[in-house]
Order: sequence, then C-alpha cells, then structure tokens
Amino acid sequence: MEIPEFSEWQKFDEFRCNEVAKFPGVYLLAHFDKRPKGTPVVTSPKIIYVGETTGQKITKRLYNFSRSAFSQEIGHSGGWSYSRKILNNEIANFTPENLYVSAISVSYDVPEIERKAFIKLVERLVIWEFYQKNKCYPLCNTA
Repeated sequence: MEIPEFSEWQKFDEFRCNEVAKFPGVYLLAHFDKRPKGTPVVTSPKIIYVGETTGQKITKRLYNFSRSAFSQEIGHSGGWSYSRKILNNEIANFTPENLYVSAISVSYDVPEIERKAFIKLVERLVIWEFYQKNKCYPLCNTA
C-alpha cells in the first residue's frame, strides 16, 4: 500500500482551522525554519512525531498534545516526550514558531471499523517508512 497524500504543512496554531482537522486521522508534527511548499515527505528527518486518532477529531488530539507539551498536563504521551526532549521540561507560554502540522483525515461517513483500521495502518506505515530511511523513530515517538 502506498501512503496517501497528506495536507500541506501549516503552523501548529493555525491548523485547527483546516478542514482536515475536523475528523479523525493521522497527523505529522515537524520543525521547520519556514513553511515548506507542497505536501510532506513522510521520511523527512524534520518530522518529530507521527500520531493518530481514531475517535476524536485531529483538533482535539492536537489540543491534548499542546496541553502536555507546553503546560505539562495529562493528555498526550507524545506531548510529554516533546516537553522532555525539546523543551527540556520547561513550561512554555507559547507555541514554538517552528512547529508545523500536516494530516490526513477520514470522514465520519466511512464505517467506524474501516476508519479505525485505515488510520492505524497509515500511522504504522508512515513510522515504518520513516524508520527505513532514518534508522530511528521520529524524536517524540516511542514505538
């Protein structure tokens, strides 16, 4: 299976307005000095986290990520990894300017069992492709 095309990169704080964010799916987080053009290359070493949500909207999952990453509140293990590995366990009062999001979502029109299976498959496939190229997981993924 080929990895489906992800949305173009957007700044973390702007992504919640993206139509893609209104559904469950797979999302990528990356650090860039400026917004890259075009769709993501899922093996880019700039990607720091690959996540998924099968029931919640992507916006809700990113909200949980930000609470854990920037405020050290319960909600997202990847957010805690970000806090520890990138922010050195410092509470941040702002979202880093270089944090970007890209995603692929699946509409609620797709039967739940199919939607969940597809999302899980795409997330694992992206992590596998990333690992094959970089010989490691994205920085904030643990498995």
